[in-house]
Amino acid sequence: LVPRPSLSLHPSQGVSLGDNVTLRCHLPLPAAWVWLYLEGRWSYAKYIDKKQDTTEFSFLSTSREHAGTYLCQYQVSESEDVSVMSDPVKLVLTDRSFPPPHISLTPRKLRTNGSEGPGGVKAVFSHSEIVHGGSRGLRRPRCISTSRGGSSFSAGCGDWH
Repeated sequence: LVPRPSLSLHPSQGVSLGDNVTLRCHLPLPAAWVWLYLEGRWSYAKYIDKKQDTTEFSFLSTSREHAGTYLCQYQVSESEDVSVMSDPVKLVLTDRSFPPPHISLTPRKLRTNGSEGPGGVKAVFSHSEIVHGGSRGLRRPRCISTSRGGSSFSAGCGDWH
């Protein structure tokens, strides 16, 4: 049985479109060929010097096509024995051309003690809303959560002070 290789991603997180990325396949035995698979399909092959214990696959400017789950596998030098696949490594790319999500809080007709109670605070998160409404005397508000466009958001309600 040929020992399993391991695969690592550098940098391991925070990778944006256009960044440089390297996948390193770490080999427990001297290898002749190393294969890199993307989404279960053979994508790249390298013939390496049998003295190396690591081989690198580098992307100088990542694109959407590079995103996905990678595995590596190797053939032992001077043999036809092939290893099992490495554990998977996922390359997630961030597209900085999209604005980041945001949360905004907007007071809505806040009232003081002795009136009909607070009008509440409305929190908007993407396409979802939470409305905080209260009763007389600034008591604990009730929360209503709504979902729109397939998005949902929920949070606990705190006390009014």
